[in-house]
Amino acid sequence: MGEENELMIEMTAHLDLLDLEDRRAELMPDDPFLSELKITYDLIETEIQSTLQYVRGLRIARAIRDVGRAVDPLLVNTITQNELRAQSLRGYLLGLPDKNPCQSSGSSPTASSSSSGHGSSTSNLELSGLSGLYFSTPYLLGPKRRIDENIPLILRLPDGRDEAECIICTGLTAAAYRAPCGCFYDQNCIIALFTKAMNDESLFPPRCCTKIISLDQVRSILSPEFIQKFEEKEKEFGTPNRLYCSNSACSSFLGGAATTERDKTDLTCSTCLISTCSFCKGVAHAAHVPCKNDAAAQQLLALSEQSGWKACPSCHHLVEKNGGCNHMVCRCRNEFCYICGVEWDLCQIEH
Repeated sequence: MGEENELMIEMTAHLDLLDLEDRRAELMPDDPFLSELKITYDLIETEIQSTLQYVRGLRIARAIRDVGRAVDPLLVNTITQNELRAQSLRGYLLGLPDKNPCQSSGSSPTASSSSSGHGSSTSNLELSGLSGLYFSTPYLLGPKRRIDENIPLILRLPDGRDEAECIICTGLTAAAYRAPCGCFYDQNCIIALFTKAMNDESLFPPRCCTKIISLDQVRSILSPEFIQKFEEKEKEFGTPNRLYCSNSACSSFLGGAATTERDKTDLTCSTCLISTCSFCKGVAHAAHVPCKNDAAAQQLLALSEQSGWKACPSCHHLVEKNGGCNHMVCRCRNEFCYICGVEWDLCQIEH
């Protein structure tokens, strides 16, 4: 039930009490049903008072929740008495014939409390004042916990809590992130959790009580540089066949490695500018040179050396001479010397 609905119910109950007082004032002493009417009116009043007590209980419970969990009995009693006086005051200002709760016991109320003139008693009230009594929130119940606007939204504690214990350092803090599992982290500890996850893949992604804490959940308290590094690590740890810089002093992540030699390419590291072969993951080499981890290619090279085969300087395909002169014409139409392996027009040696 919203606060405005509570106030409307309370106002209706107060007006019902006023109407009941009017009916009681109209009772005649010689009425043959006098006793029955009095009993009926008493029962009606009991029901109305129960409604007021119910609304009052809702406000008291909300006030206790707002001031925090550690509430001592004395404070509960103070809250209860304050709400009781506030509710009585609102009824008095509407014209109920009760003593003004804001006055001392020896003084008389200034507003009329006659049972037949409740309309005139309310006419002297300022409408704005009456509206404030019915639609303002504190109702003399004491201040709510003030929220520091400088605290990021995700570090603000739930209503009713002034501080929380960090699950990592066990320190008490007024600003803490609540993980999906319900544990609290102060800002330094949640950043430390993400930092460790970036440095140790076994801790990635960050989690607490087996529940993952995503980057988007804490993005607002992280620096742009930290977010960029984390996203890079997220991409790296999410790549199954990774390629790192062949420079052992660098070892920067370059992306995904090629799965076949046909798909290989050379990737240049943006940190040390060393190029790495995406297939064999070693230092970049000429495209026609087989990767060291290609066993079949290495066996073919060994066989070509034993057999005296030569590679075309243009397309690098192996060529075997089975007769004739040393002037070779490859299937790529390139002409070269079979003895020295250079372009035929550039060969200056007599063979």
